[in-house]
Amino acid sequence: MPNDIAPPPTNNTPALLIEAAHKAREYAEASLSDATRRRYASAWRGFVRWCIQHNAESLPVAPEVLAAYFADATMRPQTLGVVSAAIRLAHTSQGHDDPTKAEAVRLTLRGIRRTHGVRTEGRRALRLAELRRILQACEDGFAGERDAALLLIGFVGGMRRSELASMDWSHLREEAEGLVLTIPRSKTDQEGAGRTVALPYGRSLLTCPVRTLKTWRTRVGALLSTRVLPEPQAVWLSHKSLRRLPPSRIATVLQDRARGAGVDTSLLAAHSLRVGFATEAALAGASERAIARQTGHRDVKTLRKYIREGTVFSDNAAAKLDL
Repeated sequence: MPNDIAPPPTNNTPALLIEAAHKAREYAEASLSDATRRRYASAWRGFVRWCIQHNAESLPVAPEVLAAYFADATMRPQTLGVVSAAIRLAHTSQGHDDPTKAEAVRLTLRGIRRTHGVRTEGRRALRLAELRRILQACEDGFAGERDAALLLIGFVGGMRRSELASMDWSHLREEAEGLVLTIPRSKTDQEGAGRTVALPYGRSLLTCPVRTLKTWRTRVGALLSTRVLPEPQAVWLSHKSLRRLPPSRIATVLQDRARGAGVDTSLLAAHSLRVGFATEAALAGASERAIARQTGHRDVKTLRKYIREGTVFSDNAAAKLDL
């Protein structure tokens, strides 16, 4: 993908303007998260390789060439959106028209979706009963106490894995009713306005996020008294390196713990914590507004999808029949 989102200055550009242009490019690049930039860059490289193989120009690309690329490539429906966005950005950032708006491209994409469908297997909700079984199976000690707190906070907070992994102790504030977690930045908050998540005390010791997290903090405090931690502010630490646990490890922790507790691991991922919270909260009678406030959803349609799929039997017309 072109390195610069803003056009580079020429040799004749005054020094002050060159400096301003560099700043403009830095700000433009900062408009995307690191993860999004990596996805776009990977998608763009794949498109460029295809163009080279077919002796076609990639920038700017002719609409009929782009339509042929989409028709020839084998992609999941959601991948089409990422690739389209990457190609769009590569063109518009260099002053070219958006080729994905061309009628030939739009009709091709529509035909692909109609032919192959847009539904894909998503990540299922982790149900509360399953979470209880997992927590019961977590042993005392570093790994067990960390994993119990990690999974419980992720579930009760309805958090994305990136939000969970980036937690610092300084993000937490204790109040009479529980803990208040500040999330400085998230997927839908790239400007860093931040949001707060309430983590109330639970009635059961097993499923209380506050007391479970305090147990883990005591464990971390004991480590701090005997050694210097590489990232002392990080809440979740790797057992071996004692560095911050990466986001990719959260799914592994969940699946390993679920397997150990005899819970079905099919379609279970870090996102299952977030979907599970939305599902269980809806079943308990929480309003969409209250659930969205906890999860940070801006798009209520996505939230409704979580709730609809999770309550397919509890809110089912056939279940009302005397069968």
